[in-house]
Amino acid sequence: MIKFFRKTRFDLMDKNKTGKYLKYAFGEIVLVVIGILIALQINNWNSKRIEKTEEQNVLINLKKDFQLNKENLESVLSDNEKYLKSDLEILNFGRAKSSIKTEAEFSILLNDLTALSEFFPTNNSLDILQNSSSISLIKSQELMNKLSSWKPNVESLKDKENSTLELESSGVDFVIKNGSWLNVDEASNFKVLNKYTLPKSRFEVDNRTLLNIIEFENIVENLVVHKNTLIKTEEKTLVLVKEILDLIEKEIKK
Repeated sequence: MIKFFRKTRFDLMDKNKTGKYLKYAFGEIVLVVIGILIALQINNWNSKRIEKTEEQNVLINLKKDFQLNKENLESVLSDNEKYLKSDLEILNFGRAKSSIKTEAEFSILLNDLTALSEFFPTNNSLDILQNSSSISLIKSQELMNKLSSWKPNVESLKDKENSTLELESSGVDFVIKNGSWLNVDEASNFKVLNKYTLPKSRFEVDNRTLLNIIEFENIVENLVVHKNTLIKTEEKTLVLVKEILDLIEKEIKK
């Protein structure tokens, strides 16, 4: 093709057809420019296609991580709501709302009093994105904003977990000094390594006597407040997880 254009150009020059030559040369330039524009357009289309594929892979990986976060957080929330209910039952002991009848029932509630389910987020994909330029692949500004608020939200949740765990430690210490953990283990059918049953306490201890000590009541009340605050934060975090998943799903479907 190039040889053909060159031969035609030389023929026109030899025949002194300057006007036609200029028109032909102009046409040739136009064709070259069009060819370049087409090549650029194809290259641009290929780049966008590759970028879109990479974005979809990023979104799919994020979706997997946040689905795990959703499942884990729902499980943690369910456990902590159960523990909070047990704590309230202890505070209501001896009142009309109380359903505690025996020392064994009370000891089971003591086990829940010093229990807390912790949330451990899965951030592998998000960490990789934030530590590389790949984060720019996400086009949705709304999704970007939600992802940016994820870690601060989790940090707030972990702070509340830690303060609750610290208070639970004081509850454990209090029972060690004033009650019987063997009674708790017996009532809860606790076994060492799921095999060996612990012996009964050699002391005649009724853990319900803890309710006669104001310090114990204050510990339980504080745990109720802390666990309630933690649960509210977990609920808020779960809402954020669901919002992120919804936005990811919308971007994947595009």
